[in-house]
Amino acid sequence: MDRVVFNPFSPLLIIIFLGLIGLFIFAVLIFPLIFVTAVGATFTRLGFSWQQALLILFLTLAGSFINIPIKTLESRPAAPEYDRYISIYGRLYHISRPVQRTVLAVNVGGALIPVVISLYLLYESVVIGEGYLLFALALVGVAVVTVVTKLVARPVPGLGIATP
Repeated sequence: MDRVVFNPFSPLLIIIFLGLIGLFIFAVLIFPLIFVTAVGATFTRLGFSWQQALLILFLTLAGSFINIPIKTLESRPAAPEYDRYISIYGRLYHISRPVQRTVLAVNVGGALIPVVISLYLLYESVVIGEGYLLFALALVGVAVVTVVTKLVARPVPGLGIATP
């Protein structure tokens, strides 16, 4: 009796699969190192030491999980002016209008730390380097970004204020 046996795992397929796993592990290990090196080099060009650059990177990543609530905004959806009641087995139950809460918060890693770094660099350039022209250019840059953001920002229900 003749049998045909098919092995779905050919040696070439196994080699390709192991190569892809190796490439994935290599990428998982190398890309963070490239990122840390690039960010560290950028901060050292700005005048920070490598230790300070790594500390800033670590604080930014750790701070991205921390949101500081500023204010809670409550809004009620448009509803009829009368109160709603429902009758169940002869008893009236009041149906309350839902209250939607929005928490306005500031992210530590994405807002506070970059602002502190920017203020420090402005201080370094103006007070220590006496670069008032750089300070004026920074103010113009902030004004331009503020105006453009104000013009293109749109409120999106359920999301907040979105910019393209």
